[in-house]
Amino acid sequence: MNSKSSLDRELTIYLEKKYSKVFLSPEEVERETLVNPNIVPSTSDKHNTWLLRDVVEFLNRPFYPKEIRQMGRREKKAYVIRATTETLRGFWNKTNPSESPIVMEEASLNTAQEAA
Repeated sequence: MNSKSSLDRELTIYLEKKYSKVFLSPEEVERETLVNPNIVPSTSDKHNTWLLRDVVEFLNRPFYPKEIRQMGRREKKAYVIRATTETLRGFWNKTNPSESPIVMEEASLNTAQEAA
């Protein structure tokens, strides 16, 4: 994870292997981004399709700022993990807060501490 381009390259390779095509349908875009496909900007000439590059740029956008380029390798990894964790918490809290893995883990930790 040295640069924006390496992040993009890794994700592009992953998506190419997964879908074996360049254009993605709305369902595939939603599956990869976890948001309404209309939110993801499309540069595709075909109606109602997205290029792999569109999805990659949408997913990696939080990791493009200048400050990240100046961070060391460990700092970058910590930043990416923290940002991903916060994003997942947001999704889990929107769906059903009591079923999120974080809430379930915290609940089991609290009961274990109370028992001790």
